[in-house]
Amino acid sequence: MTKKRSLVRSLCTVLAGLALTFAALPAAAITECRQTPISIYVGDGLAWVVFQAGGQAKINQNSADFKSIYALLLLAINTQKDITVRHSADKVDCNSLQEIEGVWLTR
Repeated sequence: MTKKRSLVRSLCTVLAGLALTFAALPAAAITECRQTPISIYVGDGLAWVVFQAGGQAKINQNSADFKSIYALLLLAINTQKDITVRHSADKVDCNSLQEIEGVWLTR
């Protein structure tokens, strides 16, 4: 009987440890918005893009992804393609001014 209790106690300890480990992991809360960019402003340390549906987004020129995102924004405007803009917050309003975390070029 003692071995069985010891085994159950060990199993419970391992399961509790796993539960605490997974509970501590941060959730990947993001929002992605499909948009059609119509204009872009670059200056004052940022790029500011306006979308056809009325939304706006910005990215700081100090961002490591600034050049890549800027290039995709220019391409999307020139080819009149939609983009999917990723924002770091969960459930953001796609029609309000948000910080850009990443961009997908879509058809």
